Parts: sequence; structure tokens; C-alpha cells
Amino acid sequence: MITLYEIIKTGFNKFDIYLDNKDLVNNTAHIAMVDNAKFYVYETMEEVYSNDIDELKEFGYITYKDDSSTSTIITINGSSVVTAAAAAFTRDMISQKIVIDGEAYRIKSYTSDTVIGIEPAYIGTGAAGVLYTVYFDTYNFPPDFRKFVVGKNITPITSFYNYDTFMLSDGSTASPIKIILIGRTTSSYYDTGTVAITKGATAVTGASTVWDSTMVGRSIQLGTYSRLYGITAVGSTTSITIDKGFGGTTIAAAALAGHKIDPPGIQQGRMLTSPSAVSVVPFEYYPLAIRLQDNEDIAPIALDSVLVSGLIAKWSKHEDHPLQTKYLQDYERIKNSLAVRKSHSEQKTWKVRYN
Repeated sequence: MITLYEIIKTGFNKFDIYLDNKDLVNNTAHIAMVDNAKFYVYETMEEVYSNDIDELKEFGYITYKDDSSTSTIITINGSSVVTAAAAAFTRDMISQKIVIDGEAYRIKSYTSDTVIGIEPAYIGTGAAGVLYTVYFDTYNFPPDFRKFVVGKNITPITSFYNYDTFMLSDGSTASPIKIILIGRTTSSYYDTGTVAITKGATAVTGASTVWDSTMVGRSIQLGTYSRLYGITAVGSTTSITIDKGFGGTTIAAAALAGHKIDPPGIQQGRMLTSPSAVSVVPFEYYPLAIRLQDNEDIAPIALDSVLVSGLIAKWSKHEDHPLQTKYLQDYERIKNSLAVRKSHSEQKTWKVRYN
């Protein structure tokens, strides 16, 4: 396993370019070249990952939630605002289905534990003391999800399916078996307020934030730094902990930056019937290409040689190097050798662990 910096340094050696300053603070020419090289490495990653190589498969989990109907609500004809008589709603109910008087709606926004917004606007007669049920039928896949492989008791629907079936059915089963991918999110789960964090730290401090426990396990993007970090703990409404030291430039309290929790672009799936019991369902998937960004980022172990080879091939083309054809052939040979590799041991592990 080698770092992004070592990949670039090894590739550059082929062209008699020698990097001797890991931090690349003073040499502006080297800084520019390394930035270009990072793009070529990422381009190589995308090409390799598109081959659906078995050893790159990742494991994920869907945590089913039971339906919820802890209070009564007040409805108004033609209004998209629903108010509960007592605390009943949580932020993670956004995108879930709520059935009121036999009609199904989607929860589009969360204001407080007693106020939510629904879509479409309520069509029934407005009243107080109305019964409802929230069904958790919509789940996020991991941020790097690209393609579903296999899951325990999950069958993806890949052909056209009448979407009304999902909305009108208010039934539930302990283990829903059919899921349809409904596209990627277009808005953040939460992005109110600003943040401060020190380079290398895992503690994030918020200002005008209202972070809560539903954010544990989700991903956060800090400022304009494109990397996503996992949220491992929420200490308070203004304090969270991330899973890795922050790789960007320090964001001081005096220069607070914006943030996005579960930013747009996360793949969602919707169950045909809603879960009626809490459970954890494992699955395998092919991920999106990892974007190695910081010099210390570690490449997946099987990709070390192909990333160096890809960088050399792309850099030689950029420089119109006389050996560019040879370098491209070397890269294609290594890349194709990875594409035909099959990991039978991983397939057996799936059967042992999850069947």
C-alpha cells in the first residue's frame, strides 16, 4: 500500500522529475505538476473501477426502521404543513411516506419534532386528532455507491414498475424483499449554519447549527473541501466528531465555512413494502472511484501498479513523449489483467457470513 504522493513521485521518476519536498510548499512548478498528476490518477481510478472488479466490491448495510405513529396530527385542507399534538417527528423522516386517512404523502421537510411539510398538499378535510402512520420505505446507500451486486433477501427491481404501488400500499413486512433505485439526492440532509475545524483534527465546531443523533453514520462535507467524512458522534447541537483527521486547510472560528451533511448525489432506494421490524440487512456493491486528494491518502492495495502505470501513460501523452505508445500499452495490459481477476474467496465469504 502506497500513498498518493508516492504514486506521483514514482511516476515522475520515469520522466526524470524528482520530488524532494513532500509538502510542496515552496516549489510552485512542482505544486502545479502534482495537481495535474492527481487528476490523471483519479482518471485512472475511474477507468479501473468501471470494470466491476470483484476485489473492489464493498460491503454496506441497510438498517430497517419500524413504522411510527406516536401522536395525532392537525391537518388543513390544501396545506402542506402537518402539526403533531405532541413530539412525534424526527429529521430522518424526510423522504419517508406518511399515510393520513388512507392517502399517502411524502415528507419533504422537517421543521421541528411537531411540524413537518408534506407533498402533495393535504387533500382531505382539515381536522384535529387525525391518526397517521409514517412508513420508513426509503433508504440511502453509501456515498460511494455505484452499482448493486447482491444483498440478503433484497431483489432490485431493474425494469419499469408502477410507482403508484409504492405510494398507495401502506402494508409492511418484517423483511421487505424488493427495492428500486430512485436516483440520487438533489439536496443535503442538513446544511444550516457554519463550521470551524483545525487541519488534522476530528472535532468539528458549529455555529447556528442544530445537529442531532440522526446524523451519526452520515457523511459531511466541510467548506469547499470536496472529501466526505463519516460522522461518528454528535456531542451537542454544535459539536460533532468525524472519522478521520481533516485534510483541508484550517477553518478558523473567525472564518467559519458552510457544510453539507449527506450532500446531494447520494443514491437512494425505496422498498416495495415498508419494514415492520428493526433489522440490519447487509449487501455488496461496486463503489465509485475513490478520489485520492491528500498526499497521505492510501490507494487500494491492488491498484498500486496500475495507478503508477496510468499516471505515466497519461503524463506521457500530455507531454507528447516519444514512448507514449509503449507506456499506454503497459497501462492497458495491467488494467486488463485486473479486469479478468475473479475473487472466488470473497464470494464464498458472502455465503458463509450472510446466508
